[in-house]
Amino acid sequence: MVEEFIDRCPTCGSFIYPPKKRSKKPEIAGGLMIVSALLAISFAIISLTGVGELMEVSQVEISEELDMDLLETVLQICFGLIIFLGVVQIVGGYLAYNRRYWVFAIICAIIGIFLIGFFFISTVVSIIALVLLFMSKDEFD
Repeated sequence: MVEEFIDRCPTCGSFIYPPKKRSKKPEIAGGLMIVSALLAISFAIISLTGVGELMEVSQVEISEELDMDLLETVLQICFGLIIFLGVVQIVGGYLAYNRRYWVFAIICAIIGIFLIGFFFISTVVSIIALVLLFMSKDEFD
């Protein structure tokens, strides 16, 4: 498909094309991804600080084969992974805001769907950001 050009450059003779239409969708998607990541990271940090107290206070019967220290370690690893993936999503939000590397921004928005925030709000926000990124594919470099 041939794009229509406006004019030719008087100096070098190359074609001058009209500027691309730019909307606010990538910027909104980037902001939503950053908010989603911050919600997930804050949830993980609050949960990490309360894991030990939660284990002591809970009256849930756990089989004798499962050690409480092992369960606490597994929870700490899971929340640490959420923090790491949240940082990755912040980078993706920055790239989406600047309209760079569309594929990486999409991957980070998909990662954000699996991050658990307060009442799954970060998941919903990541889905909205993903839809906005798909709608604005042509605006990325």
